[in-house]
Amino acid sequence: MAKGELRQLLRICRRACDELAPIVRLIYMRQVSSDESTKKADKSHFTMADGLVQHLLQDHLLRKHVGDVVGEEDDTSVNIMTTPYTVGDLQVPSILWGSLDTLVEKMKETHNPLSLPG
Repeated sequence: MAKGELRQLLRICRRACDELAPIVRLIYMRQVSSDESTKKADKSHFTMADGLVQHLLQDHLLRKHVGDVVGEEDDTSVNIMTTPYTVGDLQVPSILWGSLDTLVEKMKETHNPLSLPG
């Protein structure tokens, strides 16, 4: 990957993170309950925000352009294509569905200028 391509990728990732921040805040402002988080094998918490952020960055922004993406939540199944939306065994509250729909579209817009070989 050329230096200019890497800079472009980093700018796009930064823009994507800026787009992701509001939904992460919404999830945590709701005072995450046991319905919205689980404990992983190592006893650390896994929340909807964890799964959503990784899924949106991997599958809706990067994978097509950079190949495999390794992250902490790799084995988490995320469904944000048909309702009810789910992240692993967690069901995303319907109040967040509209925000997620908008976010998926923003990820597509953010990814459009990405013209790296894929």
